[in-house]
Amino acid sequence: GINAEYMGAVRCGVSQPAQCFFGGDRGPGVNRDDVGREIVDIIDDGSFVDSSHEGAHPWPLFLHRAWHSLGMWCENTNTGGSSGAIGAPERPIQIDATVAAAAFLDAWRAGGGVVAEIAETYGLYGHIRRCNAPEDFEWISSRNWPYPFIMGPELLSSVAGRTDEEVLVACGLEREWIRKRRAEGSVFMLAVFPLAQPPTRATWQGLIALSERVSPVVGARLRRHEATLEATAFCDYSEPVQLDAEAAAPYASFEAFSAAAGPEYETALAARRFMYHALGCTALYSGDGFTMMEDGTRGHPEYVMPRQRIADIPMVATMRF
Repeated sequence: GINAEYMGAVRCGVSQPAQCFFGGDRGPGVNRDDVGREIVDIIDDGSFVDSSHEGAHPWPLFLHRAWHSLGMWCENTNTGGSSGAIGAPERPIQIDATVAAAAFLDAWRAGGGVVAEIAETYGLYGHIRRCNAPEDFEWISSRNWPYPFIMGPELLSSVAGRTDEEVLVACGLEREWIRKRRAEGSVFMLAVFPLAQPPTRATWQGLIALSERVSPVVGARLRRHEATLEATAFCDYSEPVQLDAEAAAPYASFEAFSAAAGPEYETALAARRFMYHALGCTALYSGDGFTMMEDGTRGHPEYVMPRQRIADIPMVATMRF
């Protein structure tokens, strides 16, 4: 049945479910029968709206929450259920590794205080992509981004609980761009997954080395201007780095840039244009392996990985916002 201790605590905004339903020395107590009846009322209420998608029913939400609550346990007391669930941050968390990403998103949604512990213990990484069509939800990034930037455990933990826009800004996206895409009807998807080994760090050196493996021609063009790329700010090039779609075509992919011939494609400006249009190195990309905030302060470590189909990423969990 429903884990009333956990679900009731989520609704009541209590951070420690195990301690809020048993009177005496375990807290003021909440009547579990009342909580159960309230859950049933919500399930039976046809006016309930689940924000995850139109027409959603609350029952799968409750079942999902209950399972991840019951699927955790406390190694100190050898008890399961809400005694060791995500709402008890003072206790070590043990989760089956196959559901770590899903448990992390549950903690994120519930405002749990252990997102950092889950992300770091199980080596979770994540990526946010913009989706405009059903097929967009099938891939971690669009075909235009063969090596998407991904968040490490630190960044994932730091953005939990923020507004949707602040999450996107913390990931290196520009606020104006976010609002424009929102106005166009875009939906954003967060994919979270464990990785046994850290992926490529998103430094100048890391991206250039990656480019050399993908295309020796492109890699050589970038390597030649590595020092200039590191030393020159996005806005300090003699001409704009960001171009409209037609003008950007020669810089939009490894194939296009390697095939482009002429002295104009051998310059540092051309290298930076490729990194912007093909690799997603925006004006906020600093090249030191960390995200950069809009005010210029350093954020958290960031990485890149090859584009993959969501279904092919082991133990992945997703959330839309």
